[in-house]
Amino acid sequence: MFKKSQEENKKVLVISAGLLLENVNANKVLFGFIWEAFSPVCWKLLTSCGTQYAVMFHQFTEFRNQFCQGEITSEDFRGKMNAVVGKEIPDEKFWQIWNSMLENVPHFDEISEKFEWLKSQYAKVIVVSDTNDKQVNYLKNKKGYGPLFENASLSYEKGKLKVELLCDAITQAQKVTSEGEIVVCHGVPRGPEKERLEEVKEEFLKQLPKGIKKDNIVYVQQSGIDRVLAALSIENPALTTKLKVS
Repeated sequence: MFKKSQEENKKVLVISAGLLLENVNANKVLFGFIWEAFSPVCWKLLTSCGTQYAVMFHQFTEFRNQFCQGEITSEDFRGKMNAVVGKEIPDEKFWQIWNSMLENVPHFDEISEKFEWLKSQYAKVIVVSDTNDKQVNYLKNKKGYGPLFENASLSYEKGKLKVELLCDAITQAQKVTSEGEIVVCHGVPRGPEKERLEEVKEEFLKQLPKGIKKDNIVYVQQSGIDRVLAALSIENPALTTKLKVS
């Protein structure tokens, strides 16, 4: 058990679960659905056609959000996505493709000690997640992530997506700590989207409850527990080296 310092005990951390999951590849899902529905030639044409793929991606995002907010059931989601690609993908194969984005996520055993060290630095850590029961069960059963989701605020249970969940968590944290600080760890775009970084930060800040200090928002552009620890300026030489976050 790690010992918390008196100063650190006053702080509450609000963080998205996705920031702690390294090697998530969401692109594999839609590509996988299209691959399953079409011949390799058609798959190449579709994925290289910007307009057609953009339409599919928009529909996929809309239905995914509905599913993750609990607005539609898993069967409704599967039916809507089958309609998008124009083919009935068998149930088992469909969910195999859906969970494929998580295949390369390291097993929780590989990060458990670092996760415990992260938690030890705060009076309370509140985890929120845009997710669904299929992927939570996959991460728990196949990757051992039960401890990450213990007492987490999950979108499909709350009927809200990540920013709303973060706001609710901040409000909850404000009740827990009157003297300490609330630190919010939030993921932001990288790659081509990083040009919008400052705009994204400002948009996010406007949505947060009053009383949150701008300096207490920690932005992370690439997921992984080492990057989160580095961004939060948490260092334990026995566990990890401090990284430069790009």
